[in-house]
Amino acid sequence: MTDKINKLDLLIMEDVGLVQELSVDDMENTVVLVAAATVADGIIRLAYRGYHRWMSDAGRACAGKSFKDRTACVNEHRRKANEAYLDGIKKELPKCKKSNDPSLCMKEVKQRMHKLTKIEYTTHKA
Repeated sequence: MTDKINKLDLLIMEDVGLVQELSVDDMENTVVLVAAATVADGIIRLAYRGYHRWMSDAGRACAGKSFKDRTACVNEHRRKANEAYLDGIKKELPKCKKSNDPSLCMKEVKQRMHKLTKIEYTTHKA
């Protein structure tokens, strides 16, 4: 019964003009758009990684080092930045006792701390 209803609905929609068949040109255009989006995504990812590796503060501080040493240096700068941020978050814990809902405040602060402690740093495998 549902097949008949679906076929009837499809026929009505075709008659009204709501359903259009995809031509070969439409499919080729879709493939071209997907390929272009994939290439653009790759370029953006490379630019993002390149910025963090060479143009960021950590990248500039590690200038002149070999690939392995630069990776270790950049990771060390990231660790130090995260530790400094973590210390700032830890200073918020005593302030939670004075807030309206101390348990909620503590929970949120601990979640932010947990996110920072879960960060893994990339390593170069030779």
